[in-house]
Amino acid sequence: MPDNIGALKAGSDAMANVSEKMAALGSTVVQTLKSGAREVGQAINQADQVLLKTVPFGLPLPVASAVVIAALARAPESLLARDKPQGPDHGTFEDLVKREPGDYVFLLETRAGTNIDWSNPTALSRSTAVAGILLKTCGTASAIGHAQVAWAYTDEQGHAVFGAAGQTGGHGPEGLKATLAGWGLSVMGTVFLDGKLENEQIVLDRTKLADEQNDLAWVAIKTDRKTCEKMAEFVQEYARSGAAKNYGFPVDPLKFEGAGCTSFADAAFYKTGLNIPLFEASKRQLKIPLKYVGVLDKPIPNTRPPMLAAGPEDEKKVSASDLFFGNTSWASASEPHRDFAFYDPELYFESLASMENVYRQKEHMAPKAYARTTEDEAQIKARKTSEAWMNSLLEKHVPVKIENIHHTSGLIIDLTGQRS
Repeated sequence: MPDNIGALKAGSDAMANVSEKMAALGSTVVQTLKSGAREVGQAINQADQVLLKTVPFGLPLPVASAVVIAALARAPESLLARDKPQGPDHGTFEDLVKREPGDYVFLLETRAGTNIDWSNPTALSRSTAVAGILLKTCGTASAIGHAQVAWAYTDEQGHAVFGAAGQTGGHGPEGLKATLAGWGLSVMGTVFLDGKLENEQIVLDRTKLADEQNDLAWVAIKTDRKTCEKMAEFVQEYARSGAAKNYGFPVDPLKFEGAGCTSFADAAFYKTGLNIPLFEASKRQLKIPLKYVGVLDKPIPNTRPPMLAAGPEDEKKVSASDLFFGNTSWASASEPHRDFAFYDPELYFESLASMENVYRQKEHMAPKAYARTTEDEAQIKARKTSEAWMNSLLEKHVPVKIENIHHTSGLIIDLTGQRS
């Protein structure tokens, strides 16, 4: 009995020690919030690193998440506010068209609430988890970034036509459930069956929220009515097909299989016939190590994985802790791997911002600060491509000007005289 009492006391002391550390970490997160919501992701990662070294049981990340959620729940509402943009609100894309009459197609891009780190599978797993926490606790506009399109033109009867759309999905817990079940990086090739097509009001609402959080980028292409109608007709046909229920990287919107948000935006612009090179330049290419690709015999409900095992004996499970806390890397060309390519919404954002900076430099205006990390190979390619395209337009004396949607500046590029 004395040994049992001693064990219980030791366990109680250990729990008290953990509770004290959790309380201190929660306080640290709240204090960090005071200096700006963009630092929350960093605070979560710092908290997780401490817990990883001090908590002798369980997975540290869920514990750290609980700490942050608890801290945020107890924080004054004023601490949860993200940095607010300054100056007057110039209104929606519709208001812009009323100020600058013409026929337009728009790309509207929202970046993630915190940087998504693609440097290795562990960094990716951890940063997407952090982004998900921020989405739920701080109300960020997007967890992993989001692309939407819009159009505005005058029809043959002289009526103003406005429209907007975006592909969304993957809002439930299925991705986390798949990771915990052992699917590993197969999640990246999974199709989520909760997809839907966003209407214009949803686009307007998300654009406003992204602007309030300084997470919006956009470009308007001034063109002709027929070009705008092509985008609108594609969106209408896509909606009628029912493809929007399928959300994910591997499905092709041009074949009406479904889409991710960025592939949907790319398809909508592709249908216009406009040659805008930043889309292809915003693709990331990864070599996914097969050792991190799980295969199970039953899918997580509401998902369609890349493949299924023939039976339980053929399953291959990937430990979630290996992904979150292992020393992982993307595969080399000589290692067993699966090539994976996708349109990255963060690269869309950075491409639009770097295009604007080329114009700002020409006009002797202050540049936009937008990159949140040291540039990787994909970021450098996207930036160079967008800068080269903007320079080529300016050399051809294509009319370009800066305008605003809400508080966020962006470019109007007038391609009415050419297809370039």
